[in-house]
Amino acid sequence: MAEEETDTNIPVEEEFKDPLGVTAEEQGEDKVRVQIVIPGLAVKTKFLKSFSKQPSNALIEPPEFTEWGFSVIVRMKDKGKRVQPNYRARIKKLPGPIDPDQCYHEVICSGSVFLLKYILDFAQ
Repeated sequence: MAEEETDTNIPVEEEFKDPLGVTAEEQGEDKVRVQIVIPGLAVKTKFLKSFSKQPSNALIEPPEFTEWGFSVIVRMKDKGKRVQPNYRARIKKLPGPIDPDQCYHEVICSGSVFLLKYILDFAQ
């Protein structure tokens, strides 16, 4: 688990909730699209960056891709005095190896889905 330091320098474990859902869909022979549903995720479009979509109420840390899986952390922004939960999705073992250099993520327009795309590399 991720840890953060307190005033007394005693590590405190950070708490994460699981995403609402995770789905996978094959796209051709060498690609899989994975959607991770984060409740309450809102999206805004940045016109200066070729209409790229960014979360307006969260920070999505860069995903960590390995040869066999990936993990991502979504930190929701608090609403006034109400503390919002943070989410973590972790896939430790995929059906086949992936090429971490060919993996990427994007936020889609529905506002409640975080989309990861990765390319499976079955050629061994």
